[in-house]
Amino acid sequence: MIIWIIIGVIALAIDIFTSAFLFCWFAAGALAALICNLLGMSLGVQVLVFFIVSAVLAIICYPIVKRKIKESTIPFKTMEENYIGKTYFAKEEINKNSEGRIKISGIYWIGINTGEKINKGEEFIVTGIKGSKLEIKKK
Repeated sequence: MIIWIIIGVIALAIDIFTSAFLFCWFAAGALAALICNLLGMSLGVQVLVFFIVSAVLAIICYPIVKRKIKESTIPFKTMEENYIGKTYFAKEEINKNSEGRIKISGIYWIGINTGEKINKGEEFIVTGIKGSKLEIKKK
């Protein structure tokens, strides 16, 4: 009887620390096996019930829980994505279809000018991200 309690507690502890929602099904299987133990069923039946209940719950419930968590998670923009669509001033001249150093929020980036030439002091807009570089064009 004590083994099922230990297995259930360990499975729940792992789930709490990992937030995976994968081991809670084993805790439910351990609870089912514990009930079988209390009803006087053999160890073989208890083990079989543990594996069947754990497997069925994991196969059926885990994908549902995972999908619900994914749906409720709010995606957040990276720092670079927040720059897209905003206007900044050029610190140096950047020729058409070439790269230049730009400074945004105190951070230096490589800007790829996809439009016409941008002169020092002129406004440009960030239009996209290409790897670790920002795509820009004259406003």
